[in-house]
Amino acid sequence: MMYSNNNNNLVNISGFKIYKDKFLFCDKNKGIFDGNGFIRSNIDGTSLVFHEDYIFFLSSVENISYYLIENKLYEILHPLWLHTIEYSTVLGYQYTSISKSFKIFIFDFYENKILKEIDKELDLWNLIRCKNTIFYFNSSKTKISALSLLTSEYAWEVDLGVEGLQVGGILGIKDNNLMVACTDKQHQGIWLALDVATGEEVWRRSLQISYGGTYAFNEDKTSIFYLHAKGVWLNGIQVVKGSNIFREINTKDGSVRREGVLWQLDEVGLGINNCTLQNGFIYFTAHYSGSFGATVIGVLDYETLSLLWWEEVKLDEANGFGNFLTQLQVSENKIYVLDKTHVLHIYEKDESIPFVKPTQSGLMPFENLPIKTQNNENQNFDNNDDLPF
Repeated sequence: MMYSNNNNNLVNISGFKIYKDKFLFCDKNKGIFDGNGFIRSNIDGTSLVFHEDYIFFLSSVENISYYLIENKLYEILHPLWLHTIEYSTVLGYQYTSISKSFKIFIFDFYENKILKEIDKELDLWNLIRCKNTIFYFNSSKTKISALSLLTSEYAWEVDLGVEGLQVGGILGIKDNNLMVACTDKQHQGIWLALDVATGEEVWRRSLQISYGGTYAFNEDKTSIFYLHAKGVWLNGIQVVKGSNIFREINTKDGSVRREGVLWQLDEVGLGINNCTLQNGFIYFTAHYSGSFGATVIGVLDYETLSLLWWEEVKLDEANGFGNFLTQLQVSENKIYVLDKTHVLHIYEKDESIPFVKPTQSGLMPFENLPIKTQNNENQNFDNNDDLPF
């Protein structure tokens, strides 16, 4: 597998979106463009959403949203949470600065009208929608709530703050489990799953690493994996620095499917920053050991986790402060990656090189991992009780 750039770049790009064969982008002047040319000015380039044949985006200067279908532009006189689109409806909101709360409504974009307003002021930081329920956590990041869009009443609320947990984000919903990322008082990462109907805890998995890294669902959402480039910890002591930790967790019961270190990335001195999974491949951005900002892109085989290809992106300096990669998206045969100076680098797959499935695994299980102890002596994890997680 090989990708090449051939100076195939676009400049002054503030945001972009790839969907099937469609390519949408905004420039630094806040204009939005597609394959047919200019669409409209004063657009927020960070909020571009495809839904079936519709393209949604937000105004950068007013509380207005837009959608485009069949090259016709329609205006919606409301701010919308575009990530909440389901069927023909999307959630809109009004923000009250005095109470620092949101009032939300259900908007039908087929009919271009508000279907229902939720008569509650909500203290919310982030939310996810599943059919007729929204799940969100509050601004103090301690309480998770489930609110019915049909009755405007709470189905349940769970206060994680009572046990010293703070919510970092909502990972997603699968098998009627709401999966949440948290940190404990020691700033160690914890994933837990709550029953969407009752809020009862279904499973919990301590990550034994500091919060951070990147994650993705596998393509049928039966598992979720994360990559973390901060090393292996044992009893609170970092015994291997800079190693790329991989762990894949069953979304149904929280059991570990596979875990270990991506040794090939460690060998070339790369640490993963971000990733996305598509068609059996994990595409990633990465940094060199000792640095922070991503300057490298690459591809892993999802099944074997073997490193297939990587390359350092040619970046210009950003006003003397360094430059790094900020956004990554993938189409059928191209990798798109945006840098801090608003240059979109486009890499195209070399179709003349056939893909050969790797036979070597890129994952070294923890029990096979040589580590340095506090006495700087090599040892191996020889049983499950000695595993770092």
